[in-house]
Order: sequence, then C-alpha cells, then structure tokens
Amino acid sequence: ILAYTFSFRRSFVRIPEFADVGPLPRGQRFRWPTQFLDVTVLRAAEQRACYHFVSRTLLRSDAHLQIVLAFAALGLVVAAQTVNAAFHPGISFAAQPPAVALLSIPFILSYCLLVGIRLAYEVPSDLPANWVFRLWIEPGGEQPRQVARKILLTFSLGWIAPLCFLYSALLWGWLTALLQTALLIACSGVFVEVLLVRFRKIPFTCSYPAFQSHSTLVLVAYLIGFVVFAIYIPQIVQWSLVTRWGAVGFIPAVLLSLGGLRQFRKQMLDMDKQLVFEEDSASGF
Repeated sequence: ILAYTFSFRRSFVRIPEFADVGPLPRGQRFRWPTQFLDVTVLRAAEQRACYHFVSRTLLRSDAHLQIVLAFAALGLVVAAQTVNAAFHPGISFAAQPPAVALLSIPFILSYCLLVGIRLAYEVPSDLPANWVFRLWIEPGGEQPRQVARKILLTFSLGWIAPLCFLYSALLWGWLTALLQTALLIACSGVFVEVLLVRFRKIPFTCSYPAFQSHSTLVLVAYLIGFVVFAIYIPQIVQWSLVTRWGAVGFIPAVLLSLGGLRQFRKQMLDMDKQLVFEEDSASGF
C-alpha cells in the first residue's frame, strides 16, 4: 500500500510536466493508403470524417467484423466448392476458353463481400454518440450514400479487382484479364447502386431496422442476385472471350441499369431521401 501510495503521488506530481507535451506521435508506416484516399476521393471534410469512422468501425468492432468475415468466408467456401465441382483429371486451368467455374471466383467473392458489408451497415454502434453527425451532416445531402458507396467499393474491389487481373493474366493472358476485370468492376458497381438505392443513413449510426413483410422477398432477391453473379455473368464473360464482341453488348445493359437506378432515385419523394438516425416501420431496407 505504501509503495502504491508513493508511486501514485510521484505520477500525480509529474502530470504538469507532461501537460504541454501533446499526444504521442502516431505511426506513419501504414498511413499512405489513407493519405492517398484523402487527397483523391475524400477531399470533402464530411466525407473524409465519415469514411474513416465507418472503415475503422468495420475493422475494430467485433460485431461488424464478424459479419463481414462470415460473408467473406462464405464466398471463399462457395468459390472453392465451385472450382472443386468443375475439376476433373486432365483439366488444365490455363485452357482456352477459361472454364466458367474459374471465371466465377472473383464475382462470387465480390458479391458475398458486398452483401456482408451492406448488412453490417444496419448494426448500430454506440447510438448515443451519433449526435455529432446529427449536428454536422446536412439531412438532405448525398454524403451518406457517397460514403457508403466508397466503403463498399474500396473494401471489395480495392483488393479483388487487382487479384482478379493478376491471376487472369497469369493463366490466360492480359486481354482476358482486362475483359474479366472490367466486367467485374462494372457489375459490382451496378450492384452497389442497387444496394444503396434507398439508403439514407450514415452506417452504424441508426437503430436496427424493423422486420417487414417483404423481408422474405429481399432474401429471395439476394439469392437470385447470387445466381446471376456466380453463374450467368461468368458465362457472359466466357462468351465474350469466344466471340470478342460479347462485351460490347454488355455495355448498354450496364448503362441502362445505372440510368434506371438514377431515374428511380429522382422520382423518390424528398422525405424518403432525408437522413435518418431512427428507423421506423415504413423505411425500406
């Protein structure tokens, strides 16, 4: 007890000596990706603050990280099962045209990861602290959707797209890699817009959404989307590699999808675009 008392007194007396020292220096070793994002796609102060809040919550919160990792693991398992089902003695991974099972790997991973992050957005984190965003972010602005979109794209395509291009180039050449990566980015971009078409909250700052009668239909829609990503889009990629003109017909479909989603957003009521921090039974997931 005496030792603790004297140690505490010595530390207490030395507090004024450190009052003007300031915080300890932060490590700069792994900060270059953050600095690159800040000077390129996160120039607005609101977006920069919200992006770093969301990204750090995803990486540091056990609840949110478990959701994302669970869907990432699901994607890895499904991709491995798909390749294993298509494998047979004598098969060559470098054969032309590439097998649909091999082409589907990045699409499966991207889909599962995007769905996992989108579902993690609905899990609140320390709701009493959202008063900062209530005072700072404009209720009618597009900042929340832009931040949510950039998180989805950087956390998924930020590493899946380079890996897709790398392994495709090693197996089938740079032309196949370029085509597959371009279609992966285009399809993932459209899917992100679908996921955020009715999104109007800052991730992790809103209460849990209420269960609705159409929640089962949403689940069915996710399953249909997975089938499209895992089967039909890789078949389109394979067909494009054979005909060399399939990708040209795919461009109008992507543009029409983005245009339709944008038109849908324009026709939404202003009250359905307002930033919310408390879910009600009428809000959509």
